[in-house]
Amino acid sequence: MSYHLLQKLSRDLNKIFETKAYYDVIIRVGDNTETKEFQAHSLILRARVPYFHQYLQSDQAKQEYDKIVITNHTISPAIFEIILKYIYTGRLEFFNCVGKQALELLFAADDLGLEEALGQIQEYLIYQQKDWMDKNFYIYHRSIYSRKSFSSLQNHFTTRISSNPLEVFESPESFNPMILSSLDEVGCLKLNENTWGFIVNWARLQIPTLTTQVTKWNKSDWEEFKQTLSPCIPWKSLLAFPNSKRSILWMSNDNSDSIPISDYEVYQIFEKPKRSNISVSTPSSSSSTYNKSNNNNCYTHKKR
Repeated sequence: MSYHLLQKLSRDLNKIFETKAYYDVIIRVGDNTETKEFQAHSLILRARVPYFHQYLQSDQAKQEYDKIVITNHTISPAIFEIILKYIYTGRLEFFNCVGKQALELLFAADDLGLEEALGQIQEYLIYQQKDWMDKNFYIYHRSIYSRKSFSSLQNHFTTRISSNPLEVFESPESFNPMILSSLDEVGCLKLNENTWGFIVNWARLQIPTLTTQVTKWNKSDWEEFKQTLSPCIPWKSLLAFPNSKRSILWMSNDNSDSIPISDYEVYQIFEKPKRSNISVSTPSSSSSTYNKSNNNNCYTHKKR
């Protein structure tokens, strides 16, 4: 028969954490704006933290008198205090840990290899910091999707965006093109004509010198436009248009001059794009001419 008195063990280790008795490690954390020293025990660090286990048996570990000194400039003192208490007690305390600080806690725990803590921190972010995460997701999405261990957070936002993909394209002013590749990789972005039209117009608005009359663009204009647009192309979704000018231009090494005029479909550039009217249609006609549409802000290259 065995008894698991983990709560008492946690309390006893917390006493060691608070009194610092017999510590043999000094951990200096923070950057130039704020630094702090923490005292710890190498035996506990080795047993509980993969990062410290590897660090303490490497040549990186430095000795000052009878103490081992570890320096970390990437974790703030406030975040490390939460982590160090967790290392000793197994408890994560989120008091005053909100918004960006909670997200920093998640990254710090991942960097240190604290796998068991990651699930709890992600749950806290999803349910207790939902408003902040929803508001700031597009700022931090790339770093979130770059970590394989953040699967709970990734699944949460993938589900949310899949149910309402239009929120990615709220307005040209707030649009973040870097979100496209992340969403495309996980398969929750479906590129249609409206979506493509929005992306094209966003790219054009980034180059103030471009005229709204696409027919007057020279080779240099097209190259600048291509460079602006290329990083935010959702390549997987673009395969839905294998025969269109937009696929040929961006998925080959050809520039616009090498594409036959007969391969162009309708290509519209709006001076002031709106979600309700942004589109690139596909006429069924055959010959090619340039026409100016009834909308003074829209220039269309049509097949007839």
